[in-house]
Amino acid sequence: MKSKLTKSLIFCCSVLLCSCDPPHNINFENQSDSQVTVTLISNPQDENLDLYQFRDLMKGDSLILNVNTGQTETLYFGIGTWSNSEIESLTNSLNKIIIENDDFKRVYKSKKSINSLLNYDKDGFWWKTQINIKVE
Repeated sequence: MKSKLTKSLIFCCSVLLCSCDPPHNINFENQSDSQVTVTLISNPQDENLDLYQFRDLMKGDSLILNVNTGQTETLYFGIGTWSNSEIESLTNSLNKIIIENDDFKRVYKSKKSINSLLNYDKDGFWWKTQINIKVE
């Protein structure tokens, strides 16, 4: 009897402590030998509120992140998960993603290529809450 009560309490506490809406973000990890510049160019026709929260960091329609060697820069998108529809919405709000360093420049221009980049490495324990973009 005592064992069932203990198990029930542990189960109830774990359910109550787990949120249905965990935070979700995008991590840009620089594994290269030089600084990486990531530029997200927004689609001015799309009014995605996820990008709107970064308006103070934006220069015109561009959000520019400088990621030092061995460092990770993270964009926090509030609570939620990276469902296919969430990634599709973010994809539609972007015109380009440019990733460059001293050795290369990668430009993702089409919706298909942007969507593939964002879907490539999704991570999370129960839910897909992280998008990891590693630059090597």
